[in-house]
Amino acid sequence: MADPISFKIKNVNNLLWNFRQSHPGISVQPGQVFPTDRQGTLVEIDALPAGASVDNIFYFNSPTAGKFLQRVIDGVIRATQCGVYPGSDQTSKLQTAFNNAGIKLIVLDNPEGSAITINGTLTIPSGKVLAFKNGNKLEGTGTIKGKSPRMNVPIFYLLH
Repeated sequence: MADPISFKIKNVNNLLWNFRQSHPGISVQPGQVFPTDRQGTLVEIDALPAGASVDNIFYFNSPTAGKFLQRVIDGVIRATQCGVYPGSDQTSKLQTAFNNAGIKLIVLDNPEGSAITINGTLTIPSGKVLAFKNGNKLEGTGTIKGKSPRMNVPIFYLLH
């Protein structure tokens, strides 16, 4: 008869391997589940908040049937972690990130520098900031709206 503990560990490892194969944006180690980009932590929730969907940025499908994983952010996130890349219009992806209550600062920080296209209307909520590292910029025909909750506090920052 097989050792029951060894059997359980083998089954858990098989479950984790299967989960990694079906959820490429999530990394799993025994006892832990977290985004592969290591930004934030994931907590299992019973239902998505009203208006939310599985976007593989903030919400993921859980290995537990009928449950979801929610990324918990401490306030700062890189644009690439929101799925924002040079190329086509990125307005909706940035807006989705800014609409997330846990996000306070989004950083455009491609080491080579890049231009992110905004062709729609991006509204930066009060108290949130879009920051740029050297060589990163916005381009396109869109509009950016937003205002600081206090006078003389920018909604944009240049980082060095």
